[in-house]
Amino acid sequence: MVSDDVVPGFQDVQRYLAARGWRSSLSKRPNLAIWRSSDEAEEVLVPLSRAFADYASTMRTVATRVAAHEQRSTEAVLRDLVQLQTDTLRIGLVGEGSRGGTAPLSAGVELLEAVRAALLASACFVKRPQRSYPRMSFGEALEFVQACRLGQTEVGSFVLSVATPLVVASADPRLTPHFGRLATEAFMRSSRLLAQAVRAGAEARLVDPASEVLVSANFARALVDMAPRDESADLRLSATWSPLVVSDADASSLLIERELFEGLERVADQLRPQTPVHPTRVIAVVSELRGVANEQGALEGEVVLTSLLKGGPRRLRVSLAAADYRLAGQAHLAQQVVSVCGRVVRHGRTVELVEPERLVIEDLVEPDDL
Repeated sequence: MVSDDVVPGFQDVQRYLAARGWRSSLSKRPNLAIWRSSDEAEEVLVPLSRAFADYASTMRTVATRVAAHEQRSTEAVLRDLVQLQTDTLRIGLVGEGSRGGTAPLSAGVELLEAVRAALLASACFVKRPQRSYPRMSFGEALEFVQACRLGQTEVGSFVLSVATPLVVASADPRLTPHFGRLATEAFMRSSRLLAQAVRAGAEARLVDPASEVLVSANFARALVDMAPRDESADLRLSATWSPLVVSDADASSLLIERELFEGLERVADQLRPQTPVHPTRVIAVVSELRGVANEQGALEGEVVLTSLLKGGPRRLRVSLAAADYRLAGQAHLAQQVVSVCGRVVRHGRTVELVEPERLVIEDLVEPDDL
């Protein structure tokens, strides 16, 4: 909901009306503008100064009349008016666990990090389409992500709202006058291509080295990292486009069912350049236990480690069998250090220790000694 304290500026209101086909006409009063809809069915008076005592209420009346003409809610029109220079992405978790509008703090942080990585990958793709980016460091892409703003979550489910700018100052206006809009469209388009390919069993066309580059490994991995922790939950993506720029996007809403994420992860792995990874020994503390009971009732599954070794990745995910998971649980409760061998594999911002073996509780190892 748009707060009553938020009032759109008169210049933005006029830009909005012009973009929607309304036409202005002369007024006898220099501090008022008359705007009529293209079909002449509606007319509004727009104050041209915030000094009017009734400026806020008049602008809400304008929004109400415009909303009625467009057959939209007043809240939706007001939201567009106060965020005219931005598009809005919404990333929502759809399931019983998020129906109250909340999610576990760690899950919310991970989702936010994944969305940021996806936005950065999308902006890099606009700058230079390629299958993988070893470093996503294009200046325009970094500026775009820096300019994105986090909005309020919405009632009914857990929804991240991100306002994305239309324009990036460092982008060449002759080549990409609306760099930010292109990046946001790339976010939605890449998500749709990945979901459609997995849903149709047509993943080969995305990963075939001889085919056109349609999506990057970095974006695919970031989308996988948005997967809800709740196995019964889905992911919903939607975009609201600023009326200042016509969008070329095919559609503005997409539901990615939970069962698609296994296929999405295969695509992300196949898009990523394959380099040999040698086993290493990690010394860490156990930060989180995310396992589930197996058929025998023993806990097994994902554990999050915080590495104590300098110069390497800080947080790692590892999937442990029941015996090692039990040891990890003991170490977590006792705040003991563990060591485990495996291959460190990066998936965008996520780091995983694969093929783990020989998890040991290192009673004599102290963090200060490392």
